[in-house]
Amino acid sequence: MHKAPVKFANGVKWLMGETIKRKLDSFTHYCANEPHPFMQVVYCFIVFGGWTVMFHYGFTLVPNTYVGGYHKYNGYVVFLLCISSYVTVVKASPGTITAMTLTKYDNYDYDKIMFHPGQTCPTVGIRKLARSKYDRMTRRHVPRFDHYCGWVNNTIGEENYRLFIWFLIVHTGMLWYGVVLTVLIFKSEAATLNLKYAAFYDNRGRPLRTSYVIVVQYLIQEHNMLAALLLLMFVMALIVSGFLCFHIYLISRGMTTNEFYKWNEIQRRHKILRMEYAKAVAEGRVTVAPTKISDKSIESSTRSDSLHHNEDTDGVLVNIPDADVGCMGTVVVNEDGTDNSEVDEDATQTDPGILPTRSHYNLGLITNIQEVIFPRCFSPEAQKRYSEFIQTQKSK
Repeated sequence: MHKAPVKFANGVKWLMGETIKRKLDSFTHYCANEPHPFMQVVYCFIVFGGWTVMFHYGFTLVPNTYVGGYHKYNGYVVFLLCISSYVTVVKASPGTITAMTLTKYDNYDYDKIMFHPGQTCPTVGIRKLARSKYDRMTRRHVPRFDHYCGWVNNTIGEENYRLFIWFLIVHTGMLWYGVVLTVLIFKSEAATLNLKYAAFYDNRGRPLRTSYVIVVQYLIQEHNMLAALLLLMFVMALIVSGFLCFHIYLISRGMTTNEFYKWNEIQRRHKILRMEYAKAVAEGRVTVAPTKISDKSIESSTRSDSLHHNEDTDGVLVNIPDADVGCMGTVVVNEDGTDNSEVDEDATQTDPGILPTRSHYNLGLITNIQEVIFPRCFSPEAQKRYSEFIQTQKSK
């Protein structure tokens, strides 16, 4: 699923050429990964426009054979849920790490693969906490950074991730509810007008054989606005459902979107290092092949739910630099636009060891869900630690 944007871009390049692909990449980057209200305007146009069509063209055909009158009132409830979930996630803070709030968000240890101790954020000059990242869109260091969402023009982090998931759940339910409701309205129209046995004629007055295709064409012609809304809702329902399923997968794996792409990059580089190291051994350029992770430590790290990682995992791979993560995936790694894809030649002379198959932060499905609903920064321990720090600072 995460490779879909890349495959689409390659398809555009194959069909339209490199120039069109670059312009499309530039436009999508601007829309999805730059701080501006454009995508919010698009969202409001789609949502308010869609509900206007439903209220004006759809609910006038309710109640009917298959749809009860109470669905009119359900529509208002769903609409209010939709708007309230959107406004909430737009305004909710993801959390901001500063020198004063560092103790509040210091709740994860370093896995020494994706996140390493002893690093300082070069932008804000504070210690980089595990799972955190500086977000250039909103210009703040975000705890448990997930991604920047252009649709809400906000960064998704530790404090507002649960609200973002609720936003996806509400909109997924709203879209599929609208699809089913509209299909039932069309079905009722066909049954009320007895279209299955109706006589249809072409432009020349010749009789046509009645079929489901003819009936559908008639309904689309008579209710073109409602048919267009049905098509839009169905396409959007598939997209939003896929995005929700992706985040459910991330939760089950104990990962954020940022960590998902980072882990994929680590796996890619680890594969290259393994191949290059095997080649170096075969060519006789390496005589000693020390293993950086023992089989015993790998077994314990992949099976244990403990928060503590084996010390031998430090330095398994070169440090992976941070990348901007938006709705379309990773955007850029370095400020100059490069991706650091080349592997240091010296690294190929050392056995990279065995990469753990399980994320260090995957604590099991139930615990992973609990950490989304009840973020660690809101735990009594974190709040107490933060309050004590603030009191200490005031007493100075």
